[in-house]
Amino acid sequence: MKILYFGGQKSGKSTLAEAKALSISDQKPYYLATYDTSFGDDEMSVRIDVGTGVIPNDPISRRFVDYSGVIGQELAHICDEVYEVKLGMEIRLK
Repeated sequence: MKILYFGGQKSGKSTLAEAKALSISDQKPYYLATYDTSFGDDEMSVRIDVGTGVIPNDPISRRFVDYSGVIGQELAHICDEVYEVKLGMEIRLK
């Protein structure tokens, strides 16, 4: 099972993702950001949503925001569950 949590800075996504990982794992996850499936268990991603704030004016920063949105769409497509986090509350989108 692949799970994606995304939201803005300090939205509470890491706390909720950690709680979810602990609830579904047989063993305590040791590092969520680069967790692999070599043990045959679930996979979880936590992503900052940079496209909901002020869109930068300079080309490099704008490209970063654009690519971040494309990567987010691809991640959401391949994940079994997708959660948006705002104000410490999760909204299941998929």
